[in-house]
Amino acid sequence: MDNKLRLWNVTSGEHQFMNYHGMQRAQPRAARSIQMAIVQEGGAYETTVMFVPNGSDGALASYRVFGESGVPLGSATAHYQQVTACLYRKSTRELYSTGEDGLIMKWKPPPVDLYPEIPEDVSGDVQTISGGPTADASAGIGDTDAWSDDEQEETNHRFIPPILRDNI
Repeated sequence: MDNKLRLWNVTSGEHQFMNYHGMQRAQPRAARSIQMAIVQEGGAYETTVMFVPNGSDGALASYRVFGESGVPLGSATAHYQQVTACLYRKSTRELYSTGEDGLIMKWKPPPVDLYPEIPEDVSGDVQTISGGPTADASAGIGDTDAWSDDEQEETNHRFIPPILRDNI
């Protein structure tokens, strides 16, 4: 085990030379598999995001699968022990994680730019999709509430296909 997360082409079996940074080694006590979640919104490969349990301290990292670099979009910690699985529910744009601490967490990932390579002055009113987890542990802010609240009003969660947009 070299503590690396890599991208492989399943058709050809070739390594895609996308090495994701910031992966931490999990404790060897986890004899079971670790499950990550992969989601694609908007039907474009650029929007594919993965959520990966990272290390033994309860962290969950998010990465753009086909990004320019393997730098994480964000990282969050809400579990007290190693995260063992995560699942993304596309219909509600919610992420669920479970860990060795026996907890099941519900996350509301923040919006991520649908077309990050388009310059700001050209993009106009581009809608957003879900990306990394709500709590950003790398921000260094003490206790951050990463729980989603069903009573909060949902805003900016409407996807408009490019063919229906006025500015394209």
